[in-house]
Amino acid sequence: MVTLEDELRTKYVEELFQFALTSDDESFHNLLYTWLYERGHSHLLTSIRSPYIEEFLKHKDQDLLIKLHMDQHRYLLAAKIWWARAHEDTVGENEFTATSNLIVGKNLDIVKRQYYVSKSLGCLKSLEDVGEVSEAIKEVRDVLDVLQLQVRVLKTLEQQIMELETSSAVPNDDLEARKLDLEILTFKLLDASTLYNQFASKYSMWTECLQIIHVCKSEEGDVIASLWRKIIFSLLPPSSINSAFNAWRLDQCEKAGLSAMSSRSNANASFESGNWIGRMQCKLLRLGKSLYWEDDDRHSGAAAGMGELVFPVGFLADVLEWISLWYIRSTGIGAFTGSVASAAAIDATTFNWVLKLFLDVGVPHHVLLSCYEQLYREQSERLFREGWTLHLLQSMVAIITIWKKHVISSRAGKDQLAEFAACCPNVVDLCDGFITDLRATSQDGNGDAMALLDQIRRVKSDLINFRTFM
Repeated sequence: MVTLEDELRTKYVEELFQFALTSDDESFHNLLYTWLYERGHSHLLTSIRSPYIEEFLKHKDQDLLIKLHMDQHRYLLAAKIWWARAHEDTVGENEFTATSNLIVGKNLDIVKRQYYVSKSLGCLKSLEDVGEVSEAIKEVRDVLDVLQLQVRVLKTLEQQIMELETSSAVPNDDLEARKLDLEILTFKLLDASTLYNQFASKYSMWTECLQIIHVCKSEEGDVIASLWRKIIFSLLPPSSINSAFNAWRLDQCEKAGLSAMSSRSNANASFESGNWIGRMQCKLLRLGKSLYWEDDDRHSGAAAGMGELVFPVGFLADVLEWISLWYIRSTGIGAFTGSVASAAAIDATTFNWVLKLFLDVGVPHHVLLSCYEQLYREQSERLFREGWTLHLLQSMVAIITIWKKHVISSRAGKDQLAEFAACCPNVVDLCDGFITDLRATSQDGNGDAMALLDQIRRVKSDLINFRTFM
């Protein structure tokens, strides 16, 4: 019996294998590939260069076909396969509604679809000339964004169902309908419009609704305002002593199409306790950070127009500052306590929680000041008697003071210092306008107005000294 050395035997096997691959017989190729596949020689299959291997792997093992394309740097073909797999749907809409069990056995779950789309995006980014497929990358990213939101809606509905299953007050039909919708979310790839109308809005997922609007770049200002009202006033408990506040809160809830007592978590809470402030700050901060800052890679650090639309600083400042003013009135906390002291005493621990929220979100100081100035200019005369004018002025003084403290701190860059210096003349002029407006008020013996007038004069003086130093 003739025996060959390992090296020589490997050489002859390789030569024989390559000779076999030169055959023009498609049946022979399929027989050979099947033999290799069934014996686990997948590394040989992905090394083959023949006109028959792609068709074989297409029907036998798409993962190996993708590896074949990736090994040969054919990233676009690999991306197309991932994309097609993510969109596989073996059951139609009518069939699904008739029996959801079919979906479980035949369709991919949403997490798997999300994974396939992300792999498609990775393949497209691997192309040498990404510019040629920039539109395809944008489309894949958009679908991936919607898929991520679908997973969020899915998780939220799961939580709702768990809570409802412990309640005897929920009709069985309602619970079953939610469970059917849960399966649709789990096994169907939905477009943004369907996700919004048939799921997020249907089940009062206002945060998710805003996220969907953001992804879709929809510019429906009234809808956005209504959603923000729903989110804010669902967190705001009624007052135990202030009937005027309760009437205002009821009016705001009606504007949003929200029941004034819709928030079960606040049913036993009191507005005057202030416990809701931390919860509201936390929720709005998370949402604001996800909406306000945006670019193609979500990392540029520049606020996009859509972010400013879906996180409308001016509108939110108006609503939240009114809530802040109502809280000051109801609790008897003086808005100007300590205001006679140096304006430099205003810092992150003493200025109001609304400003802190906006600055923590990342709203630039000059943008925030501009929004507050617009609110100030657009107010009616009657609002002065309700304390709104002085409340806005106090907030704007705080913004200016915080801005100045920030730019001279070690955290600020030279560009931020230069920006503040360039804005200083306009801010000084703004202070002059405030001083003129307050002089007439202070002549009527309004102590708060007189204290605020002195404070604005000191802020103006500090700004002039800053300009001189610069």
